[in-house]
Formats: sequence, C-alpha cells, structure tokens
Amino acid sequence: MKLRSGAPSGLVISLLFHAGAFFIAGLFVVFTVVNKKEPEFIPPAPVERPKMQLKKPKVKVQKSSNPKPSSRIVAKVKSKAMPEIRLPDLMGSGDGLLGGTGIGNVSVDLPEIRTVSLLGTSETTGADLVGTYYDLKRKRGNSSSYTGYEESDYLNVVHDFIDRGWDESVLRRYYQLPRKMYLSTLVVPVVKSSFAPVAFGDDEAAEGGQWLVHYKGKLMHKDGITFRFWAAGDYILGVRVNGKMVVAATWDERDESRGSLQQVFGDSWTPHGAENRQYIFGRNCLAYVGDWITLEPGVPQDIEILVGDENGLACAYLAVEEKGVDYPVSNQGGPILPAFKTAVLSHDIIDAIYPFLPEDEMICLTNGPVFNDFGNDRKTAFNPHAVREEDPCDMRTWTLTNGTTIQAELSGAVSFDETVKLIDPSGKELTIQSKQLSEADLEYIDIRNVPKLDIDFLKSMENILYSSRIAEGDNVRDPELRASFGVRVKQVGTGNYSHELKAEFFAIGRQVFADRYILLAHESVPFRIDRESGKRFEFYSKREVPLRELYLNSSYGHYGEKYHGYIVLVSDELGRLVAHRESSIWLFDHLENLKQLKVGNYLDQTCIRRYPVRPASLIDGSF
Repeated sequence: MKLRSGAPSGLVISLLFHAGAFFIAGLFVVFTVVNKKEPEFIPPAPVERPKMQLKKPKVKVQKSSNPKPSSRIVAKVKSKAMPEIRLPDLMGSGDGLLGGTGIGNVSVDLPEIRTVSLLGTSETTGADLVGTYYDLKRKRGNSSSYTGYEESDYLNVVHDFIDRGWDESVLRRYYQLPRKMYLSTLVVPVVKSSFAPVAFGDDEAAEGGQWLVHYKGKLMHKDGITFRFWAAGDYILGVRVNGKMVVAATWDERDESRGSLQQVFGDSWTPHGAENRQYIFGRNCLAYVGDWITLEPGVPQDIEILVGDENGLACAYLAVEEKGVDYPVSNQGGPILPAFKTAVLSHDIIDAIYPFLPEDEMICLTNGPVFNDFGNDRKTAFNPHAVREEDPCDMRTWTLTNGTTIQAELSGAVSFDETVKLIDPSGKELTIQSKQLSEADLEYIDIRNVPKLDIDFLKSMENILYSSRIAEGDNVRDPELRASFGVRVKQVGTGNYSHELKAEFFAIGRQVFADRYILLAHESVPFRIDRESGKRFEFYSKREVPLRELYLNSSYGHYGEKYHGYIVLVSDELGRLVAHRESSIWLFDHLENLKQLKVGNYLDQTCIRRYPVRPASLIDGSF
C-alpha cells in the first residue's frame, strides 16, 4: 500500500495542539482550585421579634347595677356604734370595695360562696341525693303569680303525687326553682317554713308554706347492712327504696284538721313497728318507725325522699336504726339514733344544724353507718390547731456598688438619710453610705418606708322587713339585719409613698345566746395612698352579710347571730404587717389561727374553730 505524502506531519500537529489545550486547561483548573478563597460566613441580619409586654393583672371595675325587684320592705336604721368603731361618713359609702365607688377604690370579682343549709349544699360530694324544689303556690314558669293559699289544695297535690307512684309530672305543673341542692343528711330542727326557699336561692321572694323538695339518688353500703328508718316531720316526710315506700311521717295525726298519715300518703305505707309513735322529735313530732331494709355489700338501690311543709313552723328528722345495735337512751326512754347520712358530715354541715338542735334531741350527727360505697372511715376535715405562720425574714443580702455583699437586716426605723444602719447576723451594727447601695437595695428601703397610717373599720346596717303575698304570721320570713363592712386607710403626715399596700379585714359575729363567735366576713384588696389617691383609701364590701336573730315562739326560744367586732390588717409588698387595728386584743393575739378559718366558721376566743353552741334543752311546746 502506498502512503500519501504529508500525512504523518498533520497527525503530529494535531496531537501537539490537543496536548497543549489539555495542559492549559489543567493549569487553569489547578490554579482556580488552589487559589479559591475559603467561603466567609456572614451572619444574617437580626430578626426583630415582637416583645410581649408583661403587665400586672388588672382588676375589673364594676359599675353599680340596678337592684332586682323584691318583695321586701327596707327600713334603714342606725345601729349602735361600738366605742372603738368609727362609723363612715356619707362620702364613698356606695358599693365600695368590690363594687365600684369610694375613694381610691378598685373592684375584684367575688368568688362564689358554697351554700350550706339544712336542706343540703350547693356542691356535690358524689354520694349525695339531688334535690329539686317545687313551690305549689306558683304555677310553672311564673315566679310572681300566686295561685292562692289553701291547705287542702296542698294536701291534694301531695296525695296525687304519692298515689301515682311519685310521678314527677304532677309536680312539674308548679314553679320549680333552678338551683339543685345536694343532700347528705336530713336533720331539720324546728325552723320557720320560709327557710326552705331561701336555702334553694329564692332569696328575695321567699314565702313559707306549700313547698316540696324531691330528692333522688342511690342508697348503698360498702359492707352490707340491715336497718330501718325512723322519721318525724312537720309537715311531710316520706322515703321509698326501689319504688317501695319504707317509711312516712306527718304532723301528729291526732290533729285531724291538719290531715292524718293516711290522708297524705294513702295506702302506700302502713306502720308496723311496736315503737311506732312512742317518741318525739322536734316540736311534738311523733316518730314513725319504718320497715327493715337489707343492703347487699356495694349493691346500689334507688332511693327517693319527699319533704315539705304547708304552713307555719317546719321540721324533718330521718334517723337510722341498725339491726342488732344497742343505742344510748334519751330522757324520753327511747334510743338516741344516728342521723341518716351518705357521707361523714363535714364541719360546715354540722355548723348549719347545731345552732337549732337541742342537746337532748333523740338524734346524733357524728356516729352510725354511712351509706356510700367508698368506706365509712372518718377523715378529719379540719385541723383545729392552726400552723403558725412565720413573719417575713428581714435578714437579706445587700449588694454594694463595688461588688461586696453583706448579709444583714435594717436597724430601727427606715429613713432617707445619707447613711443606712444595718445589723449583721452576729448583732453588730454597720453604717453604710446610701450611695454605696445598689438600686435594688434602695428600692427595698423605699418599700419599707411606709408612712404612719390611720385605720378605721367601717360598718353599716340595713333592717330588712319582709312582706308576704299570701299570709301573715309564721309564714313571713324573719326580719334581717344586712351588714356591710369595709375599711378606710389614711396617711398621717407628709411624704409620698408610691408602692402598693394590701388591706385585709375580718368581721366577727357572736351567737345570741352563747359565748361562741362566727367569722362573718373576710376580704382583702390592694390599694395605694399616693398623691393621685389623695393619700387615703376607702372601700365597702359588695357582699351583704345577713344577721338573723330568730325568735320562733315562747316555747322554742331565741336563735341567730349578731355583730361583735373586727380586726383590720395592712401589709406592704414584702408581706410585712405595717399597721393593724382591732376591737378585741384576742383577735390579734391569735391572728395566725384566725387566718386559717373560712367565712361562716364558728370559733372561740383563741380563734380555734369550734362547733356552735346547741340549745340547752328541748322545751315541750303545746301549739
């Protein structure tokens, strides 16, 4: 094969060209990689985040509202002022504390107070019976229209309800109060019939007579029990278990004008016990003895209780006799039986009953079986020995501007002089230049520098007389004194104190027939006495306190409570008590005990919670 001339030289040129191109490219790559700068981190621009402004909780200012229409006549009377009490002047004596007006006033929402009455409580324990109140004087859905007042009509309704097998549709034709009450025991000593609507919240239009309360729930016992009910009532008391009547009671059936047991309950239940109608509860109410009932351990049974009154005074007792148990003997010769209860009775419930329950009554609140499924062990609901609170410690760490720290407390009175005197833990007195202290230390001194204060306890009384739309006499609700309490605090001397203070007061009542006291009111509120407030602060509580002195009649005596005294405390932001005033020194001497109590608690002169004093004896009335 013959080669063409010039071919080898072209190939060589081509190879040289490509080799040179690769070499140059390689140099470029190597040069670029070797000389490339490290990446420089540049932080992102700061993000502007929204800041939440922390604010002190604001208290709600409430304006006075127009009073609801009521069926009461208000007669304002001046009460006798105790020597140590300065009665308020007219300025700032409106709603006041927790209400709206007055000098330097603020308003906070009042917490709901748990209602505890002879017919139950406003809060359930989980084992109680739920009660519904019916007013047979008013038609369903109309709280102001009264149907008339005929006792025979009342008995006919009750009889119809019983005869139809406790048919609630019979009662639903009449006015039903919206509040439910939760019953754990039924012990109603002799009281006026008007107590019932008040207990269920019908406070303004409360009228005694022609009412019924229907309770429903479960009856059970953890370990099983055989027992029977004893019942006494004025005017109506009936119990049925699993749809069967087991006991019934009414006013002494010898008084035919008021209806016999058969007239009220028909043939639904007939008493059989030998002890039937041999003993008296309350105001001449003969006790009816029920049928024996056996509960299997932990097995619930349906239970219903009907209690009511048609006129005048009322009472209701439901006791329990356990088979095979011996009981103490009363002065009548009959057994002192335990009250029926679905829970160990709280101190509050006993407080509601004892002021009206004579000591020689044939019923006991603190012993006997408890009908629930979680045991019958008594648990202490209240420790009568209050724990003493320690005063805020004045020993603290002081920081100087040069960084030195000192553990010490202020010596003597606080002042704004150039020097501050401190006492270290060993008792040595130190003098420090004010300019050497940190801002926090100076703020602490400023808070401690509370000016001298003048404290007045304020009280006002309204006499409330209730009228009746249906009748006079025993059906009319008892008159009440409605008390309002408050405080006035004024700065004495010059200077401007810009820090918050707290005023706290306790109002004390007393049983009308005994040396037993009761906490009527306890409230506190923050305030300032700076230039903007005129260096004075005044408030009245929005909550009225009813003071009831009940006089049933010559046979059953005088009950209730009256105003006794007060103590007022003022403290600073550090929690230090800076001023106080009291009507009796024993209130201040036992302040730590007093602070452990709740409104409505009874106490002695050591401020330890006690039960109210019971009436000494049951006087046998003849009416």
